[in-house]
Amino acid sequence: MRRTRVSLTAGVLAAGGLLAAAPARAEITYNGYLSERLQVTAPMEGAPISTRDLAILQSLSEANLQARFRGLDDKLTVYADLSAFASFAGGYADTDPGDGRLHFVPEHDVANYRPLFVISEAYAGYDFFDHLSVLAGKKRVVWGSGQAWNPADIINPPRDPTDPNFQRAGTYMLKVDAPFELFTLSALVAPKALYTNHGIPYAFFMYPGHDPQETEKNPTVFPSPRDGQMHYAVAARLYALILNSDLNAWITYTNRFNDDLENKPRVAFSFSRYFFTDYEFHVEALGQLGSARTHFTSECVASDASVVGCLSSGTALATQKYRDSTDFFPRLLFGTRAMFKDESILNLEYLYQADGYTPDEFRDAIRFQQRVGNFTRSGASVPAASGGASSSGGLPTRFSFEPLRRHYLLVNYLKSQIMDDFAVNVTWIAALEDGSSSLNGFATWTAQQWLTLSLYAFLPLPSPGHLSRMHPRDPLGELAQRLGDDWGTLVPLGAEADGDRFGEYDASIFRGRVVLETRIFF
Repeated sequence: MRRTRVSLTAGVLAAGGLLAAAPARAEITYNGYLSERLQVTAPMEGAPISTRDLAILQSLSEANLQARFRGLDDKLTVYADLSAFASFAGGYADTDPGDGRLHFVPEHDVANYRPLFVISEAYAGYDFFDHLSVLAGKKRVVWGSGQAWNPADIINPPRDPTDPNFQRAGTYMLKVDAPFELFTLSALVAPKALYTNHGIPYAFFMYPGHDPQETEKNPTVFPSPRDGQMHYAVAARLYALILNSDLNAWITYTNRFNDDLENKPRVAFSFSRYFFTDYEFHVEALGQLGSARTHFTSECVASDASVVGCLSSGTALATQKYRDSTDFFPRLLFGTRAMFKDESILNLEYLYQADGYTPDEFRDAIRFQQRVGNFTRSGASVPAASGGASSSGGLPTRFSFEPLRRHYLLVNYLKSQIMDDFAVNVTWIAALEDGSSSLNGFATWTAQQWLTLSLYAFLPLPSPGHLSRMHPRDPLGELAQRLGDDWGTLVPLGAEADGDRFGEYDASIFRGRVVLETRIFF
């Protein structure tokens, strides 16, 4: 980290004399890194969705700068976290509908691999006095207590549960804090960044009078997003330290911010406390009426011909049937974290989503992916389904966690010091309803104080139902039939689609991924 001290001396010329003002001090600190990420991805043969835009080989270069200015007796803080990315990608393959095998496809332009500039954070904050501070700009503000995932965070870009600290990108906002010894009051208003160019936003709150470039080029695949509405979020929070426990309670009011819910208030709560010195327990909850989750029309996604028929008749392939509902859809996360004598940390979290797909709804979602994949492989166009969360400008992801079902288990183990220079992190994410999971991990070697080398691996693990379908007898399928309609639904078979069976991570677009990253700090 570099530090620069600047002495500012103000002079005032009055009554023919030079009056020296008292010097004020300011401090500028800056640091950053250069990184090179080499990534090899094995596409999933037979994946429901097409893998034609998934590069087998990718090189991602990043230049990052983080600068902080403190002045006016430390009352003023200006901070920026900026990254520029350049990518080379090559080698594309997709499943051939004829033989069901992977075949190379021609090299082509993919938007995800274009150069990118990311403003992770850029804000100015001023402390007017001890109990009032104001911040304006882009910042990541997380009020929840979840370690790997925050179900109550509906403002920031989603984090990567395999490396939660990796996602630093925040949201543009105006925030006011009133801190006191045992409690803090906070309020913010956040406009949605609607149009961006190379990571730089140029439209907030309301869409301008023109469509984005993707819509102008292909309105069938990318329908116009313009809706004439304001897109924003406002929130108010109370934090309190009570009996050595951290408590947060807040209410958020959004209108088409990071989902399609309109004029919806949502309440959230989090709790965190250490017990017996080394054991922490935390809870995070979100309560809302209605859900923006997309549901697919069963009769329209049953086959490729059904899609054509529904498009011809004007029947919607997908709807958000609970968007205006008054039904209560909570999201809950319970977790515990233990620190052991060797300074390793084990974190376990259970996630529940009341609006997660039922088995039939999940089957329709997988079949929709299959329909889109088949049409993409044949060169046809299918309209994109609306709804769901959208990112507001996060860093390129190593792993994307988009939970579709209701029950999940997230387990993370971190050993931060092995022979002083090595660290290991392993994360297991399990979709409990179908038994599929994802095993991810990385090892980091701090070769020098300014140099780290990291090796990442991401491996989807098949569900019992998917493995059973590969057996000639299909033992789980037989068991479900024997148990009948009442008890057979408890067998984790997954979703049937085009003669195959899928759990959530069986539908992954890659069979495995390995990433080697070199990072040089300055």
